[in-house]
Amino acid sequence: MKLLQSASNYRNLRGLVFFVSLCILITTTTNQANANMFNRFKKGFYFEKYGDSEDARVSGDGGGVRKALLKLHPIGSDVRELVKTLEKAGAKCYDTNYILDNTGSRVNAKGCQYVEWGILFDTHWRAGADYDDNFLITKIYSGSGIK
Repeated sequence: MKLLQSASNYRNLRGLVFFVSLCILITTTTNQANANMFNRFKKGFYFEKYGDSEDARVSGDGGGVRKALLKLHPIGSDVRELVKTLEKAGAKCYDTNYILDNTGSRVNAKGCQYVEWGILFDTHWRAGADYDDNFLITKIYSGSGIK
């Protein structure tokens, strides 16, 4: 009789350990995804609200992120305000300059990257702008991909 009770307790304990382990695994893998899950419903600019690069290819207009950024920060506005908007949305921004091959002139640019964590795949968003010596935007670009 005691042998049957101890075997039953062992099975119950094993089931409980499995259930707790499964709960911990699910919680830790979806924790970051849950943090950004409701951004699409908040006011302001958030990457989750707009289509990815597949949507941009289908529509041919550069996608929702680029259109939203142009609406908030049109060409000729201050690039520093654009960077504030992107950083508030969670992006990490950096300075990047490049030289045009055909003219050899240097172009000032700001680039930003944001990662939307998913359970199986992460979406990596990129957005940025070229600007002149007065920090006025001359071009805005965006894109995304799943890794």
